[in-house]
Amino acid sequence: MKNVPSTKCLVRWLFPVRGRAIAALLCLGLLAPRSSLCAQSPAQRDSLDQLKDSLDQVSDSVALSQLERDLIAQARVRRTETMLHLRIGLIDLRLATLGRRSGNDDAGSEFQWAADLEPRWPWPWYGLGLAEYGILDSEVSLVAGIQAMFGKDRLTRAAGMFAKAAEVDASFVHGLTDLANTALEQRVNLRLAVALEALRRAGATAAAGHPAVLLARGRIEREVGDADSSVAAFRAYLAAGGDPALGHFELARTQLSSGRLEGAVPYYDAAGAGDTVVDRMLRADLHELVDDTALAGLDPLSAASRAEWLSRFWGARDQGDLRRPNERLAEHYRRMWYARRNFRL
Repeated sequence: MKNVPSTKCLVRWLFPVRGRAIAALLCLGLLAPRSSLCAQSPAQRDSLDQLKDSLDQVSDSVALSQLERDLIAQARVRRTETMLHLRIGLIDLRLATLGRRSGNDDAGSEFQWAADLEPRWPWPWYGLGLAEYGILDSEVSLVAGIQAMFGKDRLTRAAGMFAKAAEVDASFVHGLTDLANTALEQRVNLRLAVALEALRRAGATAAAGHPAVLLARGRIEREVGDADSSVAAFRAYLAAGGDPALGHFELARTQLSSGRLEGAVPYYDAAGAGDTVVDRMLRADLHELVDDTALAGLDPLSAASRAEWLSRFWGARDQGDLRRPNERLAEHYRRMWYARRNFRL
């Protein structure tokens, strides 16, 4: 009897041109744990996370379409295998980002099928949220306005699905963080209270100490006006090993917007860290006050040089307004967050 080839060899034989990325994806699809009537296991969640990460590296839509067809053929036979529908849904989401017009709708159908099979699993609802987020609102402003008015815009739909994922499993990190981020992005039909309730409910689970959850909670607590809880969450984020530059910047935002001048210390620490993400966020906050011409001196600088430039920038404004050091910096954030809370539209 001839030796039976391994799964990886078989995949490379089937897809000789597509490369190792597709082979790895199909291996994940073939070897990932099967679904069960119990709660979604950590192994099943991990396999979906790995598949999603792998898909993000694939840009060959032809190969992905072939893989999708192969898995759909399996799904016609194993119609009640929830994990299979979830994998197809993730592939459809990737195809949507690569240009397939029906990709998000196709993904939504697969995730809905999975939700019907396993309504107590968080991943089907999370997938539905991702699909809804990808379906853009109408390009006609009047129609888009009506959608938002009645809670039918994509952000509201997505937030509802993320909230459902967090409801069925309070420890599901993806649902918690994406619910918070979507709520912060909304301008109408805000889901801040829903996100806050989900994050506080997660406080009794293992997810409570996850850096991403702590970061999301700090932002939501600040948005609803609870500065003390926001500060506590950001400090816990830093203690849990979160990104130092981001943690200090978000801590500074909260402290400064609530009038605490000690927020200047983490503000300048973050400015001098050389973190490109924080640099962009910091510049966007400054752009609310001055135009690009005034920021021309800041843009080419990095790390400590940026912190020094900002110290001179805010120091000059303190002196011009006869204020104490860093009062003008704190006033800027107080005004910015007041405008955000009261004039979102």
